[in-house]
Amino acid sequence: MQGYDLIGDVHGCASELELLLERLGTDPERKIIFLGDLIDRGEGQVQTLKVVRELMEQGRALCVMGNHEYNAIMRSLGLRTKHDKVHEVFLKHYPMQSSRYAEIIAWMKSLPLWLDLPELGVVHACFSRPLMSRLTGLLDERHVVLSDEFFRQSAKVEQGGDLKIYDAVETLLKGTELSLPAGCSFFDKEGNERREIRTKWWLPHPKTYHEVCLTTPLEQIPNAPIPQELWQNAVPDKPVVVGHYWLKGKVLSAPTLQESELSAGQVYCVDFSCVQGGALACLRVDIERQQAIPRSLVCVPAKRT
Repeated sequence: MQGYDLIGDVHGCASELELLLERLGTDPERKIIFLGDLIDRGEGQVQTLKVVRELMEQGRALCVMGNHEYNAIMRSLGLRTKHDKVHEVFLKHYPMQSSRYAEIIAWMKSLPLWLDLPELGVVHACFSRPLMSRLTGLLDERHVVLSDEFFRQSAKVEQGGDLKIYDAVETLLKGTELSLPAGCSFFDKEGNERREIRTKWWLPHPKTYHEVCLTTPLEQIPNAPIPQELWQNAVPDKPVVVGHYWLKGKVLSAPTLQESELSAGQVYCVDFSCVQGGALACLRVDIERQQAIPRSLVCVPAKRT
């Protein structure tokens, strides 16, 4: 059966990746697609990149850029100076002054920002055609960056970037956010105070903050009406698969296909927090009569240390 096997954020979980690939087997009719965020956090940085690159060189796999690859590139160009503790493990294995660092950054630049397949859209966080159109001229026909000018324009305005380009890239790779009403905030899983929530960008006409909230526990935010001028949807025109969102299944190590379905028949997520003790997940999608049909979610529990 022709189809795609879409694998969520690996974050250096190399042993789980190798076991997952073993379970999937080898089928020339199927293509593996990685959703980005191969790097940072986990200790298996080198092996993860080796496995993924070999699969791509063999013509068995594709991979889109995640926000962690994008952040690494921006850091290499001096366009990101914020200290990222989660990036330290990558730099331990790929020191910035080394030739292997330069080579892997060049490879990351070769990853497309999204895939617009006939039956399926694939992007790390948000599939928005209006935002994608802003990047015309900066990407080639495969949605790969043409030059470092893209990264300079996507920097923050105070660093000389273009606000429209910055917003487009931030949203495609990190998702949509919505400011809470004045005086409202919550603390995320790492203890940081937040005043914006990640939102269900695919909803056409939501009314309340609870309706659009994607990952924040609802008891932490008000169920107030959304100022409609703040809402910008990106309703997909075909099924879309994303990573990025650190979902957690009811059974942490064995999430289900239903739990990956963020919007019925529209949006699926394959990031189930492997590096934080969840599972590395693969959404198996069959192509039938020119339609993408999600069939199963194959998972490998996080390795216990």
